[in-house]
Amino acid sequence: LVDAQESIGNVEVLWNGSSYSLVWQALPEEDDAELIFVATVTSDGSFLGEPINLPAEGGADPAISLARNGTEIALAWTQQYRGVVNVFVTALDEVGSGFGVGSRISIEEAPVAQISLTWTGDGYGLAWMSEAAGDGDKDVVFSRLDSGRVRQGSPVRVNDDTRTVGHIDLTWIGDEHWVAFLDKDSGRPPYVPLDVRIARLSDCH
Repeated sequence: LVDAQESIGNVEVLWNGSSYSLVWQALPEEDDAELIFVATVTSDGSFLGEPINLPAEGGADPAISLARNGTEIALAWTQQYRGVVNVFVTALDEVGSGFGVGSRISIEEAPVAQISLTWTGDGYGLAWMSEAAGDGDKDVVFSRLDSGRVRQGSPVRVNDDTRTVGHIDLTWIGDEHWVAFLDKDSGRPPYVPLDVRIARLSDCH
């Protein structure tokens, strides 16, 4: 699909019933600004219209996640904001238009990464990996969004104080969120295998 003149990073794809929404990260060789491209791809594998893009404005490699609510696609991504990488969410219609600046969801003065977005039927769940603790470990943070992608209540930390985490995946099972992530005790050597943990977020929906 993409005859890339730059390196390709993270990729997400979502079927909407008649076509695919495709999002990917590009790293231009002659420019330091990462780009996030959004495109609609037909069932036979061709682009419907031209891809649109959003500069990611530096920082860590942008993380991306897609969720469909039945009429539109919601896109979550990480982007630098006032020197700190935060999470933003915006909406696309089924052909990829309507891509805008997005609403800033995380308000931490610490970098965030590895996000996961899901639709619940009347709103969204959003999980991300945060470095807010400032001790080198990372936390899994969860927040609810309404159908207009506005955050509801305060974000909730999922893991305990002694873990370093990564590779999060959030899902909605009909009445509660579950989030899976890798973790280990902070004091364990780096070569020790990570554990897979699953947390039920029944009190957070």
